[in-house]
Amino acid sequence: LSQQFLKDKLQISDIAKGSVLEVKDVRGLGTTIDVILYDGRIKTGDYLVIGGRNPLVTKIKALLEPRPLQELRGENQFDYTNEIVAAAGVKISAVGFDEVIAGSPIIAVKSEEEIEAAKRLVQKELEEIIYERNPIGITVKVDTLGSLEAIIKLLKEKGIPIRNAEVGNVTRQDVMETKNVSDSFRRVIIAFNQKVPEEVAAFSKDLEIKIFENNVIYRLLEEYEEWYAKEIENNIQEKLENVARPCEIQVLRGTIFRQHSPAIFGVEVVNGVVNQGILLKQSDGKIVGKIKEIQKEGKSVSEAKKGDKVAISMNEPTVGRHIFEGDKLVSVISEDDLKVLRKFLSYLSASEQELLKTFFE
Repeated sequence: LSQQFLKDKLQISDIAKGSVLEVKDVRGLGTTIDVILYDGRIKTGDYLVIGGRNPLVTKIKALLEPRPLQELRGENQFDYTNEIVAAAGVKISAVGFDEVIAGSPIIAVKSEEEIEAAKRLVQKELEEIIYERNPIGITVKVDTLGSLEAIIKLLKEKGIPIRNAEVGNVTRQDVMETKNVSDSFRRVIIAFNQKVPEEVAAFSKDLEIKIFENNVIYRLLEEYEEWYAKEIENNIQEKLENVARPCEIQVLRGTIFRQHSPAIFGVEVVNGVVNQGILLKQSDGKIVGKIKEIQKEGKSVSEAKKGDKVAISMNEPTVGRHIFEGDKLVSVISEDDLKVLRKFLSYLSASEQELLKTFFE
C-alpha cells in the first residue's frame, strides 16, 4: 500500500484515510458525515475526497468530536476541533454531502495538487468490489457498500449476470436502462434495503420492469430465482404450445361419425401429444390433412395425450378413401418446429422423445 502512495507522490504522514459510517442532517450544519479515521491526521481546511460513482471533492469546513459522556446533557453534544488524529471517530461538516453513501472510503489531503492522486486511491478501493458488467445482466441497488459487496458475491456464486450494481435509490434512469436489456428475464431490478419511490414503481410497471424489494439478501435472491424459473418454464411451455408435437394416433374401429367435409372419427393417442391444428400423415409419408377440432367426452380440447380416446374432425380427407379404420397416423413436423422440440427435449414426455427418434431422426 505504501508503494502505491509513493507512486502517487503522497506520503503516509500527509494523508488521512477513513470510512463513512453515517450521513446525518444536523441543525445549523446541514448534511454531515460521521467518519471513522483509521490512519493519518485530518485538519480543518483539508481537501476531502470521497469515493463513489463520481468521486466527491470538497473542503472541510468543520471537524466535530463527541463531548465526554458527563457533558452530553446539553443540547450541543459536539466540540469543534482543528485536528483529529487516527484512530478516532469524527463528524465532518462540508459542502456536497447530500449524495454521500455510508461505507464510502475517504482520503484527506493538504493541497489541490494531491487531489487527483487521492481520487485514484479511493476509486481503487471501490474497484476491489469487482464484477464483470454484462449488458444482458440484472440491475442491483443497495443501501451500503458492505451490502453491495455481499450481494455481488452471492450473485457471482449463483451465476447471475450483473449489468449494473451500485449503492443508491432506484431511479427512473435505472428503469429506462433496464428496459434496454435484450434478455427479458434479466429486465429486473433488485433493491436491497431500498424503498422504491411510488412514481418509480409506477414507471417500472408501465415499462414492464420487475422490481424485487426485500431487506433480507437471501430472501431477495430467492424471490428473483423463483420468478426467473417460473418465467422460463412459462416461456418454454408457450413455445411448445405453438409447435407441432410428435404424436401417433390410431383410427378406432366403429367410430366413423362422418366420412367427409369434415370427416369426424374417433382415435386413440398411441404415443405423444395431439394438438389442434397439426398436420397428420400416413406412416408412408402421405399427407392426410389438418386436425380441425378435438373433442373429449363431448367437450372441445386443445390437446390430447397418450392413452386418451377422442374424436377429431378434419376437412381434407374422406374416410374410406384416404384413411381407414385401424390406420395409424403421425404428426407432420417442420424443420423449424423440430429445432424447438430438440432444444426443449427434456420438457417432452418420454413417449414424445421416443417418437422423435423413431420418426424424425
